[in-house]
Amino acid sequence: MLGTAFFFDTKLGYTVQDSVSDSIVKDYVRNGLWVQAICHIPILSTSDEDGNGELGMEPRRLVRARSVVNILELSYTDGKVESSKTIKKDVGSVSFRILLAIIWSEITGIAMGVFVLAFWNSYFAFVWYLPVTLRLLSALTTIKRENLLSKPTVKEDEGEVKRFEVNTDGHGLLLVEGKESAVLQFFRHYGHPIRNRVRESLQIAIIVLLGLVFPVGLLCSLIWMPVGLQYLWLGYQLYATLAMYMHRFTRDRQQTTSQARLAQIFARGNDEERFAYLQDDNGTTVQGRLTRIYVKNYGEGQKVLNEYKGKIPDKATRDQKFEHASSEIGNLSVQPPDVSISKAMASDDSEPKER
Repeated sequence: MLGTAFFFDTKLGYTVQDSVSDSIVKDYVRNGLWVQAICHIPILSTSDEDGNGELGMEPRRLVRARSVVNILELSYTDGKVESSKTIKKDVGSVSFRILLAIIWSEITGIAMGVFVLAFWNSYFAFVWYLPVTLRLLSALTTIKRENLLSKPTVKEDEGEVKRFEVNTDGHGLLLVEGKESAVLQFFRHYGHPIRNRVRESLQIAIIVLLGLVFPVGLLCSLIWMPVGLQYLWLGYQLYATLAMYMHRFTRDRQQTTSQARLAQIFARGNDEERFAYLQDDNGTTVQGRLTRIYVKNYGEGQKVLNEYKGKIPDKATRDQKFEHASSEIGNLSVQPPDVSISKAMASDDSEPKER
């Protein structure tokens, strides 16, 4: 199912160094939930004094950002986490909240059905109730997906921390750091649909029925509906079509995905607080810590990344490592997104080159 509407394929690749053979291993990111989240964070202009470009706040004086270095740490975590920074039940069972969201999205159709029953007392109200009924049935019979792996025991989790360099194809440089137990599940199985012949057949049947809703309504309108009800049905179809195009071209649908929500959580924080959490039904939680360094061009970003890849720092020496890497390319400091890049590069007199 990889590469279909049921399981998106980023078509990105990554490299990691094998500590045993000391060779470079190449593989594909596949769905890569966290990688998609990083790619959702825009590389925008920043200001000298205020304004968070990643959140869309307009700065006072715009300075063009050439590229950005992303360092993402993934690890299992225990204990309580901030609910505002946590994505829960991304691939778990259907919750009442999801069913309520489906009903709310079809509220206009439900209201039209109630109006038809009240004004015409007509059984043609079923035309307006068909979409919400089929969508609720689809949600209740949804295909289950692969969840987070259980947190490994201390003995099982003795592997070393590895660094996976991802080619983001124009979204800056990305280094994902963590143990294989925490990282590779997002490059392999996480979110993949679990095969179930009955549920798959039922989902396909529901899709076909949803496609027949309009022809059935049109047939009823032309042959059996009274004139006033025909005008109501036609007006509703025009409204639904315009709403669909607005939704499609404004890309509002992307704001409801898990990767878009993770990107929003990361964008709200600064370099000390860029944390996000992914939690399943059983309470297993994976923590993501993101550090973003804005640079003038791709070459300087590669220097920062190569310097960081020299050694795997622990959390206590992380900031010191970045300061050392920055000093090698012209005293480039780690800045929050709302601080101007021009300040970070004041010591560099040369003009940045377009990549």
